[in-house]
Amino acid sequence: RPDYVKAHTNLANVYLAEKQPSNALAAYENALRYAPNHFDALIGVARAYDQLARFDEAVTIYKGLRDQYPDNQAVIRELYAMRNKANIDPPAP
Repeated sequence: RPDYVKAHTNLANVYLAEKQPSNALAAYENALRYAPNHFDALIGVARAYDQLARFDEAVTIYKGLRDQYPDNQAVIRELYAMRNKANIDPPAP
């Protein structure tokens, strides 16, 4: 249900802002149970992984988003930043 997705995503955003990434991750995952491809929840999962220093997992999320939204410059920037944190070489142009 869309209202559940929004509620869980909003709750997760608050947790993330309060530097509670584990709680945020759980709330984003709840949102994704209702809408597995929800853009904002997926971005949030990647950001929670970043706060948890789980950079490789964040890269995986950003790669999936880049594949779905190849023209989204914010996703591309986040992917490259996360690849740098994860110490992964960027792909050749």
